[in-house]
Amino acid sequence: MIESTTGTFTPPTRFAVPGRIAVSSRATATWQPARFVEIRRETPRASTFRFAVPDWAGQLPGQHLMLRLRAADGYVAQRHYSIASPPDDSGHIELTLDHVEGGEVSGWFHQVARPGDTVEVRGPLSGFFAWPGDRPPCCSGQAPASYR
Repeated sequence: MIESTTGTFTPPTRFAVPGRIAVSSRATATWQPARFVEIRRETPRASTFRFAVPDWAGQLPGQHLMLRLRAADGYVAQRHYSIASPPDDSGHIELTLDHVEGGEVSGWFHQVARPGDTVEVRGPLSGFFAWPGDRPPCCSGQAPASYR
């Protein structure tokens, strides 16, 4: 039940059931290797990077993942990224990344990464729910692939 100044609203249970979009503990806890297989230039500053992830079980729209890079000297960088690939693209994920000038991870992707390179991913993470209705969704975000 949601209370507001205009009264209360009880959402239909089939749309707001706790755990309905739960993420498995295995997905959130296990790092998986992701082999870079393709790059697609989207704009002068953004590209889509496609990865083969054999054990990737797929994701729901709106979910993201955590990506980890490891340097030869042991340094580790981790970032969260929105998943740009469709949910039914099992075994593969795509990330659309803007090249941030001086960006540690985006700079690596845009200037160094080549097909065959491997990173680690964990996820899918997060979730969402929707109320029933005929209105189009209202979306916002800060990443190039926030809404597809």
